[in-house]
Amino acid sequence: MVSSQDIFAELSLTSLTEFYKRVTGDLNDYKELVSTKAYDREKVDEETINLFMAEQKLRTFHLEEIIDSHLTTLLRFSSKSKMAKTDEQLLAKYAKYSYTERLTLLLANQSKLMKQTNSLRMQGTT
Repeated sequence: MVSSQDIFAELSLTSLTEFYKRVTGDLNDYKELVSTKAYDREKVDEETINLFMAEQKLRTFHLEEIIDSHLTTLLRFSSKSKMAKTDEQLLAKYAKYSYTERLTLLLANQSKLMKQTNSLRMQGTT
């Protein structure tokens, strides 16, 4: 269990992209383990497997929500239209892209967000 406030340092991560790759890799590894039944069925029951799978999916879902939130912020700042759009309308254009591609887009446009005076920046605290 990670107890540090700086989860990236604790997990030896350098970026949100790396974190997403690790989380999705863990989920895919677990799916493969379950599908091949390469675990000791006497020590692990079906309910435990299902609970852990749900936990892994939820972990991925929460990270994808964070990515969507950042992308929405970027789109709001770079939108030429002054019409108020919902988050779903803003993200609809990017629904066909994978989350890895969305992270690449965020990284490429990071400087736009940093130039905004009203954008929030996460600072490391010690």
